Order: sequence, then structure tokens, then C-alpha cells
Amino acid sequence: MRVSQCMIVKNEEANIERALSWGKGFVWEQIVVDTGSTDQTVDIAKSMGACVYDLEWADDFAAARNFAMSLAKGDWIALLDADEYFAPQDVKTLETLLTQLHGTETEAIAAACINLNEKGKPGSIATQIRVFRNKPELRYRRRIHEQLLAEEGRRPMRVLDATKELSVFHTGYCGEAYQKKNVSKRNLRLLQKELEDHPGDSEILGYLGDEYHSAGQSGRAEQYYRQAIEAMPSVLDELDARSAATFTYLLQILGDRQAPDEEIDRIYSK
Repeated sequence: MRVSQCMIVKNEEANIERALSWGKGFVWEQIVVDTGSTDQTVDIAKSMGACVYDLEWADDFAAARNFAMSLAKGDWIALLDADEYFAPQDVKTLETLLTQLHGTETEAIAAACINLNEKGKPGSIATQIRVFRNKPELRYRRRIHEQLLAEEGRRPMRVLDATKELSVFHTGYCGEAYQKKNVSKRNLRLLQKELEDHPGDSEILGYLGDEYHSAGQSGRAEQYYRQAIEAMPSVLDELDARSAATFTYLLQILGDRQAPDEEIDRIYSK
């Protein structure tokens, strides 16, 4: 059982050492794809024994992730960002799970992704797939908020729900790094491009609402959340966290502006 650790990076000198440390002694190879760092990220990664590759940034996170995956030679891929890591005890749990999955048709493992605040305390929690089999038919899609999916025409991925056993800690939603992302409006630009390619995508509309909501522009956020709800399929999966967030934030906005009860009830009922 060989595990390839893959990541895409840019100017992550503050995180790269920790990102490459959690898997030492467990992963079989470490692949770092650099998309234009101007700090010491590449030097640190090389000094820690990682194989570093350069990739010209094309405003597409899925394309960069897929390139990193194409370089992997292991049986499984652990694709965490530079600001994400497993706790030491969870590495042992992951090793046990992969051993148990040997010879099964399970292709991916879903873990709890815990967003840490500036004080290192847990904030919001989401479900993310960060470990999966190295198969060419499993690839990411979308420029941003990318998702790992099986190729069209193939059966969906078979995913083990290990959210109670595994936790990925994520520090990217706090501090200077997140402020830089907001200032550059990078996320907003990529989401608008994605919406141009996929008009009416309820998930992208919801993510656009998030961007304006976090920027304090509740009016614009409400517009996108309403569009997202109208574009949603008639039946939602019970684990559809994206749609749940769209309803939650819209109800929060309506409550903050003291919307009429009937208006709130309509959204809540839907």
C-alpha cells in the first residue's frame, strides 16, 4: 500500500514544513506543485525531500490539482493543501482504514475538515474528501471550490464516511492569508468565470452569495442565495452541505433585516 501525498502551493513558507511533516514515515512519496512562489516555499519543500514541480498558474484550482495527481505513482493519493494537516493520532487511524479497505471497491475516504480560527480553536466543520485511490477516472472539476468526481458515464465514487474517525485541520480561513485572498478578490473572479461556463449552477451561485455575505454586502448576497435556491434540484441529498449553507445564510440575512415573517416562512418551508 503506497500513499502519494500531493499538494499545490504558492508562497506557503509559513505552512509548508508542517504540511510535509504530518505524513513523514507514512506516505510513500511527496509531490509539491508550485504555481509561482516568490518566497522560500520551494527551497523548504526540497530540503524536506519533496519532489517539486513548476506549473504556470491558469486561474484553475482543479487543473492544478489534476496535474499534481497525474504525477503520483502510489496506490492512494492524499491531497491536502499547504494549510491543512492531519493530527498524529489520525495518521495512524488513516493507515488502519487503508489497510481495511484493501481489496474492497471503496475509492475515497470522507473526513471532517475543521476550520481553525486565529487562536487555533475549532470553528466551522465541513465534510471533505482528501484521500482517494489513484485512478485516472477520478479527477477534480471547477476552477474554485473544486470537487473530486468520477468521469461522466461511470458510476459514482464509493466513499467511506470516516468523519467521526478522521479530522483535517484547516488554517486558511484566518489571519493574513485569508485577508489577502479577500483583497485580491481572487475567489470572486474565479466564481464569476465558473458561472459564465455553467449558468444556473446552484452551488456556484451559493458560493457567490458567500463571498458577498463575508464582505458585508448582504443585499448582493441575498440576490445570489435566492437565485441558488431557484436553481436547486427538486430533491437534495441529506448530506448536501452547500445547499444547507445557502438556506442558512439567507435566513440569517432575512432575520437581520427584520423581513416579514411570511417571507421567512416561505424560505424555511422550501
